[in-house]
Amino acid sequence: MITSREIRSREALIQRGRRIEDRKNRKNHVYRSRLGHDAARESTIMEDWARLAGNITKAGVPKMAAIADIKYAPYPVSPFPVNACIPTIGRETVITVIDALLTSTATNLNIFVIVQDNDQMAERLKNRYGEKKNVFIESIATRIGWAAAQNLVAQQPGALFMLGDDSVVTCDTVRTLEIAMARIFPHGDGVVVPLETQTLWGVGPMPGFGFVGSFPFVGDNFLNRFPERQILCPDYFAHSSDVELLDYGLSVNRYVQCTEATLDHFVFRPEDHDQTAMIIKSLANRAIEIYVERNRKGYLWGQNFHRLDASKR
Repeated sequence: MITSREIRSREALIQRGRRIEDRKNRKNHVYRSRLGHDAARESTIMEDWARLAGNITKAGVPKMAAIADIKYAPYPVSPFPVNACIPTIGRETVITVIDALLTSTATNLNIFVIVQDNDQMAERLKNRYGEKKNVFIESIATRIGWAAAQNLVAQQPGALFMLGDDSVVTCDTVRTLEIAMARIFPHGDGVVVPLETQTLWGVGPMPGFGFVGSFPFVGDNFLNRFPERQILCPDYFAHSSDVELLDYGLSVNRYVQCTEATLDHFVFRPEDHDQTAMIIKSLANRAIEIYVERNRKGYLWGQNFHRLDASKR
């Protein structure tokens, strides 16, 4: 139980958010800005979040040694493909994301686009990419969320690259992550994350870097650690599911960042918020509360597979 003396004032939270930004870590600040106007509730949630996730989000993810001449490094031969998963409910940027993946130098890449509750977008994508043998457009009638979509594609044999409809790779991102995986986790039993840069939609690049771990590249054997390869805890819709994966990966020393693999993440201003942004914003508070509640109960997806009661999700 957090006492009143432990609850930080709103002004202190704002100052803390600025310090986090200065350390090139925007995650806590983003969560703070998404909370409602109840200052006491905001402070309580943020205090818990800072205690549970603060240390690992700023400096706890090890970085692998630089790969010399990455573009000319021997390409690992893998019997399994890389499956990139892009969940969407119809954001226009999904086309940019797919087109970028299609320029990839990776030789065994499948692109799965999980379109939720938007038959028109699904049909549009099928018409655009119908002749691409490595692009699969799956239409789902309901909004199952980012986490459930990733778990769906995780059933496919091979590595899983968790993307969003606002995350754009370079032509060498996937190949670099494959090489990194082959070198540090040769049996595919690990997670490698790229360096995330951020671009403010309609404006241009932002200074600094995004959160470490938002777009994990998960090895095939690491997926086998989870029942039915359900890599993300089903308690979550989207946000915080990747944070719990980061927690577990670090706990077993199977989680690293490869800074030579880069990925650009679109950030949207309030005036540019589309349907996707509004849905995610409405669920952000609950995502933090679920993460905090699971941590308090000693639940860690991967270490154990406990779930919250349905009434608390």
